Amino acid sequence: MTLFRNLKLMTAIDSEKGIGKDGGVPWDLPTDLAWLEESTSKTCDPCKRNAVIFGRRTYFSIPESDRPYKGRLNIVLSSSWTGEEQSSNDVVYVRNWTEIERTLEKFSSELESVWVLGGSAVYQHALQNDLIEEVRITEIQKLFSCDAFFPEIEWRSRFEAADERQMTENGVSYSMSRLLRK
Repeated sequence: MTLFRNLKLMTAIDSEKGIGKDGGVPWDLPTDLAWLEESTSKTCDPCKRNAVIFGRRTYFSIPESDRPYKGRLNIVLSSSWTGEEQSSNDVVYVRNWTEIERTLEKFSSELESVWVLGGSAVYQHALQNDLIEEVRITEIQKLFSCDAFFPEIEWRSRFEAADERQMTENGVSYSMSRLLRK
């Protein structure tokens, strides 16, 4: 199987499936952020790295000091990409999913896992096209009046829970779950 058909998805959602507000993340959950960092950067083979896929708005919502994600191949999907931002060995700009697949093939010898990190349209495409083998999801039991949302599509029936832990941090209760494709 190719990397392209075995992607991993990571997200955090509030009680109404919100994933963002005003171009950022409206909650402060350091344990969830550490889980994102560890999940997307850790490899079994020290000679390899992981890739992360973002939509353009999601990528540029990350503080400039934190992007690109270090030690990972950052793939930024933008149908309106004009070539203004230049690709490098750490950041590759693509216009569509076919270019993502080509990029993953090009870098396949140095990649271990590929993580889909949003936004909504990127999540939707990956789930609808059955590209995801694992989901890591933080479900926050609080409403944050988000303006960006996880897609309203049925996907959970294709996955089964591998593990889950309950947390409370900064007065916010949430669960962190890992689900695997059946």
